Amino acid sequence: DSQPNFIQDWIDRGALAHIWPLSFWAEVDADKVARVPQQILISLNAVLIVMFVVPISHFVRKLRSLTAMLGGMFVVTVGMFIAGATQTSWILLVGISFFSLGEMLVGPKKSEYLALIAPPGKKALYLGYVVIPTGVGRGLGNWLSGWLYGEVGEKAGLSLRYLMEKTTFREGKTWDGRMDSLEAATGVKLTDAFAKLQEVTSLNAHDATQILWNTYHPQYWFWLPFVGVGIVATIALFIYGRMARRWSDMNA
Repeated sequence: DSQPNFIQDWIDRGALAHIWPLSFWAEVDADKVARVPQQILISLNAVLIVMFVVPISHFVRKLRSLTAMLGGMFVVTVGMFIAGATQTSWILLVGISFFSLGEMLVGPKKSEYLALIAPPGKKALYLGYVVIPTGVGRGLGNWLSGWLYGEVGEKAGLSLRYLMEKTTFREGKTWDGRMDSLEAATGVKLTDAFAKLQEVTSLNAHDATQILWNTYHPQYWFWLPFVGVGIVATIALFIYGRMARRWSDMNA
């Protein structure tokens, strides 16, 4: 999952380290800075769903299933954009909250919709169909996000790229432009890449991170493709919802 990697690489987790209850889990890193672990920030999604999925479902119980799902898809897309476009931990949590709200609107309503349109005696079959797009999406999405993050979002890879493109470290070295050949071209392991960038540029960790962020814009190259998928899916669901009004057995 590339979302935790994004938080680890780019989000300023120190800003939350002195706020209760997050301070309870804060850890001191190698730079002697207290930071909230990425898994604690990610867990906000699960905590919100456990706490609010029942109230949210009750609140939208009389809403047309397709309308609630459309709203949820829109909110999920907005949340993804907010979470991916920032280095500020507070804004990240706002994005995760939006994403979680969208999930709470889409999740129960998609099962409800399939149950409503299922022919008599086939509700279980239709509800089984719910896991098919989820499985395909998770399998394909995890593979795609991992590959894409390695190409345009991983701080270690971008550190080596910066050394080869922007500094005198490249002198006497050749690189074919592929991210997977950077280790061989530079002679630096990915695990040591960021430290080597700091050494060559004489920048501290914060400034080195900022120069990579401002040069390669991982917030756009990594996140915008997934935001685009969300926009396309939202538009497609809107079109389907309008068409379904013509069909009594699909308009739910």
